[in-house]
Amino acid sequence: MSMEVERKFSYPIRMEAYFSNPKGHFYPSAYQLLLVRLFEYHLQNIEMDVPRLMRDYGVAWAILSFSLSLKRPFKEDDALHGHTWHSQTKAPIYRREFLIQDKDHSTVAEGAAFCTLLDVKSRHICRDPEILKHFQLPDDLTLLDADSRFREQVVFTTVEERQVRPSWIDCIGHVNNARYGDLAYDALTPEDRARMGDLGRIDIWFLREMTQDKTFLMQRAYGEDCIYVRGLLLPENKPSFVMKLSFRKDAAQESYCTILPR
Repeated sequence: MSMEVERKFSYPIRMEAYFSNPKGHFYPSAYQLLLVRLFEYHLQNIEMDVPRLMRDYGVAWAILSFSLSLKRPFKEDDALHGHTWHSQTKAPIYRREFLIQDKDHSTVAEGAAFCTLLDVKSRHICRDPEILKHFQLPDDLTLLDADSRFREQVVFTTVEERQVRPSWIDCIGHVNNARYGDLAYDALTPEDRARMGDLGRIDIWFLREMTQDKTFLMQRAYGEDCIYVRGLLLPENKPSFVMKLSFRKDAAQESYCTILPR
């Protein structure tokens, strides 16, 4: 499939009541859910969706990292639509772009996700050339500076200990990626949560799987105009994920994203 064919697909972005907190600001997981839905709808169109891949090849897409830059806050009455396309391959890692626009085709947000193919049985990254040859797409335009690896040196402080719950596990057998945004939000202070309306960018890196009954520590750190949240697996003391929330420096404290029940 050519890049031009991928880009021509357009998908409506549907807002939900549970996407926002009591102040009307979107949860970090809401942005994840919106992009994952966009990703899944598109994969169905290009016949690379997870149920098909699991049935035909025994593999599934696993997201390694996700970055989203907000050009402006989402609004309750936005009529948004999204586009996504493959942009780079450094086997076995694939990069995919996301572009979200309003009804006037002005950019509201742009993002990137780095993905790989997970062998569902072995739980290892698929490196079989006979399988990977089916996922050859042309490289093209990238929208923002993003990295599949977390490279910053940060000192974290423990907030709480938690355990993976059964309802968090998805069809692949690990904690669904959107749950990590909720875990990060829960680890914030009330003052941190009040800043969600000023959010300018979200970056999240998935480092190790969280699976059924795993125990982990939630940890937090602060940088210049940003907050880091990490999940640390026990007893290994190895990070499962890191989320970085970056804030607009001169943003006004307003409620942009109020979602009214329908």
